[in-house]
Parts: sequence; structure tokens; C-alpha cells
Amino acid sequence: MADSLRAFGVLCCVAGGLLLAAEPAAAETQPDDTASAPSEDERVQVDQGFPVSLEGAGVAERGEAELRLGAGYSRLRASREDGDDAASGRDLTTPGLEAEIGLGHGLSASLGLFYAFGNAEPAKTGEAEFSLKWNVLRQQGLRPALTVLGGISAPFGPGHEPSETALGLLVAQPLARGADTPVLHGNILWFHALDQGENERSNRYAASVALAVPVARKTGVFVGYAREQDSEPGKASQLIELGVRQKLGGGFILAGGAGIGVGDSDTDFRCLFGLQKTF
Repeated sequence: MADSLRAFGVLCCVAGGLLLAAEPAAAETQPDDTASAPSEDERVQVDQGFPVSLEGAGVAERGEAELRLGAGYSRLRASREDGDDAASGRDLTTPGLEAEIGLGHGLSASLGLFYAFGNAEPAKTGEAEFSLKWNVLRQQGLRPALTVLGGISAPFGPGHEPSETALGLLVAQPLARGADTPVLHGNILWFHALDQGENERSNRYAASVALAVPVARKTGVFVGYAREQDSEPGKASQLIELGVRQKLGGGFILAGGAGIGVGDSDTDFRCLFGLQKTF
């Protein structure tokens, strides 16, 4: 409980600092109901692992395609079962490739492929993911964007995790009208295992929240908190994360982030890096 309170305090302090840093940029632009919707601002958009553990409510437009190449490095905490080897076998590097295509009518489809390298237990396993997003409420003014997500994952490799279906609600709430607007993102996800082992959860849950603040003409900064249950009962990952999203020329976006584990999280710290191209 004490760790959770300290984590919440750190998150509030950083969020307050980001809002103060964003005030000069927001002051230059007068509120305008006809301005571009904050949910369409690439600086404050977010995709899972790009640059924090959260899926945004934004959906690609019809005929639009986004290609994301990313990689993550995680240092896992030593467990009691590690004994004398507690300082080894805790590193994971996970590159991945994901494509999202806009289908129209608020729908988009995503396909991703990920693989883990390292000396920790999940190494030498991968995962293929397919998901659909449906934007049921488009953001307008101070009205939030609401998107429903459904998907399925198929892990592969020795000792892989069970296959799962996913169902979630994605929310993006602008905190002001007009341009240069901070956006609060939130996710609630439910996962159902299709072939879980004897000592594995059949259902698990994840929740995350992140504040995205445009701090420069092409730059957005993120601070967030994420908690996700593990397939093994009694285990969960909790992270406080910071991320940066930078618009480049030619439809490219560069993103990076880092997170630290809090509470009884199995992850000590994690770094993320990604490059996105919109076609």
C-alpha cells in the first residue's frame, strides 16, 4: 500500500510539471471549437508500447495505414526461486512489427508479430496478434473519444504463454478546447485464456492511464501508470512510465519511453523505442 501511495504521488507531481510546461504553448493559441480535434494531434496519440503501455482510442482513417517498428528491453526482478542465481537470467529484449489499416466507419484492423530474446524464462518465444478497433464515439470539443477493442493472440515457441482473446474499452479525454491540448488516456482490458495450464489464470485484467502533453510544435510528452495481471496467479506487473513522441518529416514519428516497476512488480525497469510511418 505504501509503495502504491508513493507511486501515485510521483505520478501527480510529474503530471503537474508537464501541465505547467505546456501552458506557454497553449497560451499562444486561442480556444477554437473548429480547431483540429485533440485526438487527431499526432503528438498526443499513443499506441501500446509506443511509447508507454497503453492503447490509444484513435483509429486510422479509411485507406490510411500505419507501420510501427519497435523494440523493448526489460530487466526483471530476481525472485526467491532464483537462489544464488538471482543476479542472472533476468534480461529480455523484444523487437516487434505492427501494421494498422483503416477500414472506414470508425473501424481499423491491426496485425503484429513480436519475439523475445534474452536469458530470462520468456525468451525464445514469440506472439502473433490480431485486433479490431471500433471508434463508437468520436472526440469533439470536450467530449471524450470511446473505442472498443477486440483481439486474439497466438504465442509460439517452447513453454509459451496460453493463447488469449482480449476485449477492452479505450478512452481519450481532452482537458481543454482547441489546439495544444493535453489529453488523458485510459484503458480497461480483459483477457481470456483459450488453453491455459493447470496453474494459470483463465481470466486476467489490465488497466492503465497516461497523460499526454504537447510541449513543442512537434513533440509530446507522456507520463503514465499501468497494471497488468500475469497468467500466473498472484503475479502482476505495475509500472510508472515516461515517454516522448516526436514528429519527423515524411510521415515518420519517433518514440521512446522508460518505466520502473513498483510494488510487487516482476519488472524492475523497462525501456521502449519505436519508429512509425504513416502511408
